[in-house]
Amino acid sequence: MEGAESEPTRIMVAVNESSIKGYPFPSISSRYAFDWTLQKIVRSNISGFKLLFLHVQVPDEDGDPKEQICYEVKRVRPDLLVLGEVVGLALFKGCPVVTIKRKADETPLDPVDD
Repeated sequence: MEGAESEPTRIMVAVNESSIKGYPFPSISSRYAFDWTLQKIVRSNISGFKLLFLHVQVPDEDGDPKEQICYEVKRVRPDLLVLGEVVGLALFKGCPVVTIKRKADETPLDPVDD
């Protein structure tokens, strides 16, 4: 219909805390993914998008953040999911996923520092 306003595109950005600075600071991957989303997708069309932030917490070193992300994607059903560097994207079915990779010189030597 002409003249009808469409709903904004809902983008879920999964954010985990920095292992160096802790909460409320995001990890390097999360921050890079968020900045990329603003620069490449949202740009100046702020009203066309609704950003949904998912604070991903892993209770221990053996925890899997993908379970929490999958649960929230199924529950909230965003139009697009944006993640920092993640392995195993096959788990994210039913929602387009954008994974943002960093340049080699931006990657910390120790992955724990991300």
